[in-house]
Amino acid sequence: MKKIFILLGLLTFFLTACQNNIIHFTDIYPHVHVTKIEITKGNGENTIITNQTHIDEWINRMQSITFTLEKKQEKIVGYIYSVKMYNKDEEVGSFTTSEINGYYYKKNTELESAIENLMNKK
Repeated sequence: MKKIFILLGLLTFFLTACQNNIIHFTDIYPHVHVTKIEITKGNGENTIITNQTHIDEWINRMQSITFTLEKKQEKIVGYIYSVKMYNKDEEVGSFTTSEINGYYYKKNTELESAIENLMNKK
């Protein structure tokens, strides 16, 4: 069942990305249940969030965030933050502040702010 949601999410992602180069977080990760978030800063510092209230608030905030594809899909080295989401011990999604599922996005201060706010709640 999880694979079906992932496939539907990826299909939606590709269709949306081809139409207008703007995509929402929920287009990439629809119906994802997250119990743990691991955030790694570009310098290697690691933060783990397990407070379910904080995670749910963050996921809700992420639903309004949009991502705009870079016109040139050239590989970007490095990141400000890397985020891995887990349902118990199973990884259910991951992305960086510049790349999601192999696609590169323009700098997104709203995304960076949402990640920083979550880290500060730890």
